[in-house]
Amino acid sequence: MVESHIEQYFVIIIRTKDDKKDDKKDDKDYNVLDYEEKVVDGFYDIYGHNVGPASQGKMPSLVDLQTKNGDPRFEVVVVNRAIDPALEELHQVAQCIALDCSATEVCLLVQRLADLVTEHMGGPVMDANIMFAKWLDRTTELQTSLQTSILPIGSLNTGLSRHRALLFKVSILNCRMNIS
Repeated sequence: MVESHIEQYFVIIIRTKDDKKDDKKDDKDYNVLDYEEKVVDGFYDIYGHNVGPASQGKMPSLVDLQTKNGDPRFEVVVVNRAIDPALEELHQVAQCIALDCSATEVCLLVQRLADLVTEHMGGPVMDANIMFAKWLDRTTELQTSLQTSILPIGSLNTGLSRHRALLFKVSILNCRMNIS
């Protein structure tokens, strides 16, 4: 039941331990994070990067991306609590939620974290077009005020499915590391 509720909010492919290891090569083509992969400070996700013949197969470094201030051709979302006070605050709230749930209440923990992410990212998506328009407005505002295309994930208070999924994964990993 929890899985179906979460699927309403997030679109993410997470490979479980039991999935075939032979399919790992395909994951790199579809930006799939394995179930066991950690998302640590400094992780960044690029969307809309124009891959031409010269750059094919090469992921630009974060340093290279920082030199392209406000480039509208792509968006970079970074996970880094050191530069993202909103993400740190979300981590604190997630920790409180985790402490409030016993070790046997995993489904409750997952549901509460999903609710936290959903509310932080603009609430439930009733109309994808409206959410996309709100997201465009917010990212334009952030890119202008920060003068960069690199957006801290905690600063995104309106998020698309890829942002919600990433923030959820970061939140659950943070809780899992501190609970175990």
